[in-house]
Amino acid sequence: MEKQNRIFTPERQYHCLLHFSEVPEDYLIELCKITGHSLAEAHELMNAPGSKFQVNWIESPLSLWEKLPEFAQFIVREQVRKDGNKHIAFNFPKKLYPTGIGFDGIIAKDQLPSNLLTRIQYVLRNGFEVATVKIDNTPVTYELHLIMGSGNPESVITMFPGTYAPPFPKKEFQTEEDFLNNMSFWENHLMVL
Repeated sequence: MEKQNRIFTPERQYHCLLHFSEVPEDYLIELCKITGHSLAEAHELMNAPGSKFQVNWIESPLSLWEKLPEFAQFIVREQVRKDGNKHIAFNFPKKLYPTGIGFDGIIAKDQLPSNLLTRIQYVLRNGFEVATVKIDNTPVTYELHLIMGSGNPESVITMFPGTYAPPFPKKEFQTEEDFLNNMSFWENHLMVL
């Protein structure tokens, strides 16, 4: 995977902190300085529920971006979505990555053991109320998803480990069909804490 004509802006790096539980402090300080966010805001973002990369696998959004060309052999799907953005899916072999690359932060409600149903809580994420649940062992994942915006140059929108999940439903930004599909997904899935 070539990085030519592709960019990863500091704002998108900051967004990708959602999928890291920790990053090197010097990187975080510099990223906050560039983007105008406080360290407290960045730590809050990293503590948000959702899929997370394993700390021992990759150290920051920027280091992941820099290693992507090495991971091209693990691309299993590249497709252009309806919105014109490109979805690139990677699947890392268990033989080479026995502990996985991250933790899957999404679970289908119908796969949740009945004794955990009383633990469901709702949190606001990007203006949408998401069901969450705390479980003891977050599932390991071998999947990585990269979403690239269309344009020249293409730009990273997000990168995350685990199950591919559609955006949160937002009527003002989505077609009626996409809004209903996204709503259906999020009504039937939870984010793992």
